[in-house]
Amino acid sequence: MTTAARNLRMLVHSRRTLRAPLSSYVSPLQEAVPRTLDPACAVRSVNTDGGAGSASIKEDEPHFRTVNVTSAGEGMACRHQAVKHELTTDEPVRAGGTDKGPDPLSTLLASLTGCTQYTAHSVAKEKDIPLEGIDFDVAGTFDVRGYLGVGDAPPYLQKVKLHAHVKTSADQAAVEELSKEVLRRNLVAGLFRKAGIDMDYKFSKAS
Repeated sequence: MTTAARNLRMLVHSRRTLRAPLSSYVSPLQEAVPRTLDPACAVRSVNTDGGAGSASIKEDEPHFRTVNVTSAGEGMACRHQAVKHELTTDEPVRAGGTDKGPDPLSTLLASLTGCTQYTAHSVAKEKDIPLEGIDFDVAGTFDVRGYLGVGDAPPYLQKVKLHAHVKTSADQAAVEELSKEVLRRNLVAGLFRKAGIDMDYKFSKAS
């Protein structure tokens, strides 16, 4: 069976087995494998061997997904392939790089805002909170001594600020409810919190 035929068969099967409308599903890392944000609904799971099978996400059973990125570096620049998208990270010329892309730390902060936007969009739909968009003010602080190997300074971000200005017709109470749930489910923010990084994470209604 060809790849196109297999994907079509999977899509048809998913329309029969999923209990929510197809419009409520988002694309995971593997194309043509729809999933739902509702834990009670059946989903198409991606197995470690690359196959797909039906599964039901349950509260007391792990349901793992794996994200794969391939990279190739030369000098300070590094090209990354994520699914069908390519990203280059680099350093400024003054730091010895060729300035072909953003530096890795800036990319890390961009991942935080991107994951926050994605999670907020999903949660807002679940809770029927109207969401027009979000403007982010993000910053990360670290001690340069850690990177340079000077003394015992830690080689990681020590503080991260993310202020989200939410464009919505909902009141501030709804925005705060959105913020709590987004922070609870945000994969990238979860990594920062687990690492013990001091996070200034605030949502407010845009004026």
